[in-house]
This record gives sequence, C-alpha cells and structure tokens, in this order.
Amino acid sequence: MKLRNEKQAQRNNSKKVFARDFEKAEWDAAYEEAQRVWNHQTAEYLLTKPLLADFLEEALDQFGQHCNE
Repeated sequence: MKLRNEKQAQRNNSKKVFARDFEKAEWDAAYEEAQRVWNHQTAEYLLTKPLLADFLEEALDQFGQHCNE
C-alpha cells in the first residue's frame, strides 16, 4: 500500500509542479508537500482534473522523458 501512496504522491507532485504551483527546481519541496497532503481521496482528486494528462505529459517532457501514444 505504501508504494501505491508514494506513486500517487509523485503524480500529484507532477501535476502541481507543471500546473505552476511549483517550479521544476522545487521538485523536492513539492514532493514533500504532495506526501503531506496525500489521503485516500488523492486518486479521485487527480482524476477530476481535466488537464491532468497535459500536466503529466509536460512533466515528462521537462525531465527529458516522453510518453508514446
């Protein structure tokens, strides 16, 4: 269960960083914040964000990664 929580925190963190709540250089602070605010509704919260896929794609791009469609 902990790994799942950590993965959700990472995705929430990616969303926050690239939604401009945090800058890329603030990744560690953003990750700590995402872990702090994680709860059992985190996955549901993320799924309600219509631009989540765009934010995650931009996050991957910022780190030099790409998602094949």
